[in-house]
Amino acid sequence: ISLTLARSRDQFRLKKITDYTKKSIERDLIPTSAVINDIKIAHFHERFKIRADKGAEKGILDTYVKIIDDLVEKGYTAETIAAVLLQAQLPLSEAEDLNTIERRPRRTDAAPRRDGRDSRDGRGRRDGGSRDGGARRAGPEKTKRLFISVGEKDHAQKRDILGAICGECGIPSSAVGNIDMYDKFTFVDVDEEQAKKVEKKLNGKIIKERKVKVEISKKKK
Repeated sequence: ISLTLARSRDQFRLKKITDYTKKSIERDLIPTSAVINDIKIAHFHERFKIRADKGAEKGILDTYVKIIDDLVEKGYTAETIAAVLLQAQLPLSEAEDLNTIERRPRRTDAAPRRDGRDSRDGRGRRDGGSRDGGARRAGPEKTKRLFISVGEKDHAQKRDILGAICGECGIPSSAVGNIDMYDKFTFVDVDEEQAKKVEKKLNGKIIKERKVKVEISKKKK
């Protein structure tokens, strides 16, 4: 099975694929956080059983059991200890359901240019932001700015960046602020408490078939 995220402008390419393969492409919804989390939990159950059975046979869990006993003596319950360890090993997604996000209305306040072209500044970027436009996001109050090595020339859009951050890092979209896209890279404002997590988890992941580098931008002196 092959899955891909397609936009309305990709319909011509999809038609060419179906004409060539003589196969239909079924349209489906983007998996929600609940579906993704269920899959993660099911896989965790499988891994847990294998490790538990293997550890019990070889006695390699005894050292870890002693650590748990020490924590219990300090007043932590077994449930709390297990929950903390699970949170580290099994991060679950809290991203919004992308299927229910309303489409932005088309802008009608700006008259089109007579030559039919959009205005751009000297850096090859449209005035006011990236190609998917729209109002600037109302993000968290205290943020850190992240550099991500993917941009408009990679056919990436703001929703691709937002989806990758929320999906890969398990943070809500409310923790993400402005997304400023350029030709070859993107700057994203992220809640300062989540910035390190995003830098660590998103670094090396694939966005639009490109392995990305992510780092926290240093403030200019």
